[in-house]
Amino acid sequence: MIQAGLSPMEVMKVSGHTQMNTFARYVNPNTQAVTRIADVLSAYQTQANSELISESVN
Repeated sequence: MIQAGLSPMEVMKVSGHTQMNTFARYVNPNTQAVTRIADVLSAYQTQANSELISESVN
């Protein structure tokens, strides 16, 4: 479910986990998930930097 894009809180609700520590035991990111996370963070950082530059120019 996590790899499908659902948030951890949504998955915890469905799976019945109430503690993040317990839930985290079952989350085992694979190489594809880690790469996707890196890509999302990179895109976010690029957008944030672009907005910062745009604000300082105006």
